[in-house]
Amino acid sequence: MHVRVFTTRDETGAALQVARPLTEVDATLGRLRWILVLVTAAGGGVRPAKRCRRLLNQRA
Repeated sequence: MHVRVFTTRDETGAALQVARPLTEVDATLGRLRWILVLVTAAGGGVRPAKRCRRLLNQRA
């Protein structure tokens, strides 16, 4: 599992860390990967991209 870590100091100078999993980012990147595969398989260009966008909007 990979996480995004935010580190800061409190008033006493001690370090505070908060970690958040990147699950949402992974899901978005996975979805974009499929969009790129579909556009590439369709021959690229504007027209196939519009078709893919319509299909994805119907799913959402």
